[in-house]
Amino acid sequence: MLGSLSAVLAYNRTMKRTTHKRATAGLIILCVYLGLVITFELVRALTSIPIVEWLASSPAGLARGEWWRLVTSAFVVEGPVAPQIAITAILGGLIIWFRGSWMFWGIATAGHIFGTLFTYVAVIGAGTLTLHQLHHFLGAPDYGISLIWSSALGALAGAAWLGPDGSVKSVYRPWLSFGAFSLMIIVVILSSGDDAIQHAVAFVIGALLIAAFDRRGEIRRHPTLKQAA
Repeated sequence: MLGSLSAVLAYNRTMKRTTHKRATAGLIILCVYLGLVITFELVRALTSIPIVEWLASSPAGLARGEWWRLVTSAFVVEGPVAPQIAITAILGGLIIWFRGSWMFWGIATAGHIFGTLFTYVAVIGAGTLTLHQLHHFLGAPDYGISLIWSSALGALAGAAWLGPDGSVKSVYRPWLSFGAFSLMIIVVILSSGDDAIQHAVAFVIGALLIAAFDRRGEIRRHPTLKQAA
């Protein structure tokens, strides 16, 4: 019995050290990413270099094969800069520390890319735009980090609902989950045009991915405990 307890304690210490190392690496990557975003914003503010033209995405750009713009468009901020960088840092830091670096960056990448693509397809496929509006939509620069923090907010809502063990039996932190959901509703209402669709889709993607792939409570159980269960 003592031997099993010692093994469990040693296992938990090892897992904590590994988790902290991975979280630290993820936080460093987050700092580098936000540092690049801030750098690009300073360049935009202080020079005439066409950063948006270089990095922004658009349906027309993707049609020309410039798929890399789906990634680079996440390095420029549309709208208030400081609040969006702050919320990205806070939400990213929380998810990386409590759920892991891979979880956050997977959610952020999926939310940004698929939120963008879904919106392009939905707006064009709806067929409600006039010829002039469609021409403008196809070529309009699309950029911003809002889908990054929107997907992270969705992940926070999902994690707060499921708890550390990914259980659906009861709500873990209902006030936090409700707060994140309410904030997204406000963001969608205040968003203009297709931005509302992008934010909503990114939020849903974040919530679904955290629910589908976050199994910390199962993965980190010591084999001795699994056998006893």
